[in-house]
Amino acid sequence: MALVDELESKVPVERRSNATDRRRYALCLTAKGKSRVTMIGAAAREHQNAAGCVVRRRAPAIDRVAAANRRTWLTGCLLLSVSQLLPSQAGSQYPIVDRVADKVIQKYQTSGCQQLPQKKQQPPTAQKEATEQKIIAALHNDPQMRKYFLDKVAGPIGNKLFECRLIP
Repeated sequence: MALVDELESKVPVERRSNATDRRRYALCLTAKGKSRVTMIGAAAREHQNAAGCVVRRRAPAIDRVAAANRRTWLTGCLLLSVSQLLPSQAGSQYPIVDRVADKVIQKYQTSGCQQLPQKKQQPPTAQKEATEQKIIAALHNDPQMRKYFLDKVAGPIGNKLFECRLIP
């Protein structure tokens, strides 16, 4: 259910009651989602035309089936493309903590072993210190956020400190 909730908040889909089973839901495109599918279809047709693909005329019944299959395929493509975004952009409960953790990890990974102790001794700017204090206060006040942050940074930082022989 959490994935469906997340999809509803990020993707032009909505949850509808299943007509045959009240315990289930159907995931349907909204009007915005349908327009995106139409745009994807138009882009696909443009690509086919530009590539010189031959489009043959078929019987109307076959065209209806083909159109339904294209809509299903395009809907799947839309959902798949969005699902690729979810783990990196929306998968986190703490996106700001993710950015801070990534900066901390990058700082350690791009620093040489001699630079780490030197960087620690340099006083931070007033703005940087204020930002760090806000982050530290938030981590003190929210144990789940703190655990999330530490789980994310502990491995890369510990590994770097071990490589630099700053921990035994």
